[in-house]
Parts: sequence; structure tokens; C-alpha cells
Amino acid sequence: MKKNSSILLMPLILLIILSACGSPAAQNSVQPASEAPANTQNEAVAPETGGAADFLYCIPGDPPKDVDGGVEAINEKLIADGVGLNLALNFIPWDAWDQKINLML
Repeated sequence: MKKNSSILLMPLILLIILSACGSPAAQNSVQPASEAPANTQNEAVAPETGGAADFLYCIPGDPPKDVDGGVEAINEKLIADGVGLNLALNFIPWDAWDQKINLML
């Protein structure tokens, strides 16, 4: 009797677990990158481009001196290929890396 009831309960438990993963409330709580508030403390290197979603990449350390030209070239190539992404680099100093990356996550 116990074996039969456990066999019948397993699909029910699996269905409950899977239905919690796709709830509409969880999907609506995430803001798109275009509607997210601007972060004035950590400015991104790349400017925004129209119609492209922002892709923020956090890097520990100080930015190289010619990083702006490289990021602009990458963004131009992404737009030309029709990827629809805008790369933005966020350099975080090593002394604050642990705290800031955990806060961002």
C-alpha cells in the first residue's frame, strides 16, 4: 500500500516543482535593461545604442588606456552583424571586487 501511494505521489510532486519554475509573477519581476535605473556609481564604458540590449561585463582591476576604442569597435561589429547587443564594460577595483560583485548578483 505504501509503495503504491508513493508511486502516485511522485508525479504530483514533480508537477508542483516544475510549475513553480515557470510562474508568471517571477517573469514579470525582472526589468529589461532599457528600463533599469542608471547606476551612477559604476559608469559603463560603452555608450548606449538604439534598439540594442545592454550586455554588462564586470572585470576586476583597472581599465586599460585604449579600452574605449576597442569597445566601440566591438559594438559596431555587433550592430553590423545584427546581434542586438551593446557591450558595456564595468571595471571594479580589486579591493572592492568581492563586495561589489556579491552586491550586484
